[in-house]
Amino acid sequence: MSNRTISDEKEMRRRWDALIADMDRENIDGLFMYSTDRIYSAYLRYVTDCPTSLYPLSGLFSKQGISIVGHGVKGLPLYPPPVEKQEKGQYQYYAGGIRQHDFIKDMIGVPACPTTNYVPEMWPETIAELIRKYGYRRIGLVGLSIIPVAFVNYFSTHMPELELVNATELVDNRKSMKSSYEIGLAEECVWIIDELMAAAPSVMKVGQSVREVGRKLRSLADGFDCMDLNIMLGKHPTMPMFNEWAFTDEEIIQSDDCVELMVEVSSNIGFWGECARVYSMGEPPEELARTVALAFETQDYLANLIVPGAVPSEIFEKYSARLVENGFPPEKRFCCHGQGYDVVETPFIRPENHTPLKENAFIAIHPSMYDPTRRTGCFVCDNYLITKDGAKLMNKTPRNVIRVYNTSVSL
Repeated sequence: MSNRTISDEKEMRRRWDALIADMDRENIDGLFMYSTDRIYSAYLRYVTDCPTSLYPLSGLFSKQGISIVGHGVKGLPLYPPPVEKQEKGQYQYYAGGIRQHDFIKDMIGVPACPTTNYVPEMWPETIAELIRKYGYRRIGLVGLSIIPVAFVNYFSTHMPELELVNATELVDNRKSMKSSYEIGLAEECVWIIDELMAAAPSVMKVGQSVREVGRKLRSLADGFDCMDLNIMLGKHPTMPMFNEWAFTDEEIIQSDDCVELMVEVSSNIGFWGECARVYSMGEPPEELARTVALAFETQDYLANLIVPGAVPSEIFEKYSARLVENGFPPEKRFCCHGQGYDVVETPFIRPENHTPLKENAFIAIHPSMYDPTRRTGCFVCDNYLITKDGAKLMNKTPRNVIRVYNTSVSL
């Protein structure tokens, strides 16, 4: 997978300056962030441009610069410069051989990882040393559902003078509004997804297992140099549902099956997007075709509601009422969410979210319409950008049941 990072220093400076201004207003000296993967913990990636590898990373962000702590050799830089750079006296910080932005002032290794029982002391202790070194008194915690409790316990026990506040929303408000540079990254990701959706019929064959089709689709995605991916699919004659464990599904696709395909990929810059469609091996059942058409009508309905200033909880209520009016169960999860460096991020269209929507959020709209009594249903998904005029569709994949031809395979 790719590990390309942003080269646009102007974009990084835009992020840093905006967050520093927000921190100054809230009297916050530093932001503590913890990243476990490249799917759901991109706060640190947002300010460092450093993708997380197999091991977690943690960091402190402030107006003085960024300090990173991760698994490594104690007493040595986390990512030593390549040998040829060291010989020339060029000691800028590197990650995976790629030079990091100059705003990073510390990259410290600690011989610890989440499965070691001494992590609750060693890693937080290193962060605490940095907090004392730079004289931080008020720390904003970013991503309370991500930061391990060991860090909060250590700060509370060993640093009673330190004030801890929840700064997740402070960063979310900036991270969710995409710059023109980030919108370009989103457009690149959407193009990759459309290419994968267009190529999908070429690897869907009657007689193949769901697992085999999924493997071929993941191989195609890897050919686009995607940093990460999540491809799910499932089959059924009238009510296909994608299977999160498709890579173990040995069910054989039949000539009367329809396949629900969900493609989530991040481009080689690590920017996520997603799309979902129903593919038909034969002539699609009339009831399913009507349900798919209704799902796209519902998607359009949602897109028309999603405008700057609209309240997510009110949108969710209207959407659920529309599902019931059309004979489907109400939404139990969410029908729309933001995306970017995280596969799912703010804003969420949920009853709990009362924060008005803002322009330039990159979002996925995905109505889920399944009626067990009629044995029909589907899930459709596309990428949108919230503009001043409303949610603008970005995908070019056909919005209907996609017919697959020449589907036989020799067994």
